[in-house]
Parts: sequence; C-alpha cells; structure tokens
Amino acid sequence: MWPHILLGTLFIGIMGRIVTKDNAFWAFVTIIMLPIITLATTSQSIEHSLIISLGITCLLIAKRITSNSHPNLENNKYREILIYRIIWDRDLKDHKQWINRNISSKSSMKN
Repeated sequence: MWPHILLGTLFIGIMGRIVTKDNAFWAFVTIIMLPIITLATTSQSIEHSLIISLGITCLLIAKRITSNSHPNLENNKYREILIYRIIWDRDLKDHKQWINRNISSKSSMKN
C-alpha cells in the first residue's frame, strides 16, 4: 500500500516539475492528492491510513501558513498572502520576484 502511495505522489510531483518548473505548486498538488491516493490504493484498515495521510496533509499546510513572511508587504491583502502561502509556499505569486526581493530591512530589524 505505502509503495503505491509513494509512487503516486512522486509521479505527480516529478511530472509537474518537468512540465511547469514550479516545485511549490506541485508539492501543494501532491499534498492535496495524498489522502485521495490513499483512499484509492488502500484495501485494508483504511481508517489508519487515511488518518495518517490527512495528518501529514494538515501538518504541511500548517507549515506553509506559518512560514516566514516578506517584511514589506503592506500593499498586499492578508487573504491573498494566505492563499499564496498555501499554494506557492511564499508571500508573492511570482517566483522570480520572491527570489529577488529586498530582505535587507529584515536583517536590519534584528540588529
């Protein structure tokens, strides 16, 4: 059972990465698909498998929601940022803009 789940989720993640070059979005799709793949591949003791896969899904989504934030996001709405964090694991939709953001104000706040 678990090898089927692992292969199914890896297939989704790897194929998505090859097609779109965006790891974060396809990791999100894989996270969401984990309980569905578990339901499809489990024939015995479905309750335990489903609870474990839903737990993993909830933990990973909670990790994304509580991630480090961009220091200069006054113009963005909180709801948009929350959606971006859940789906793309960052505060901005554009990957290049997120990578090239100015983080100097964050490091100066620590001093």
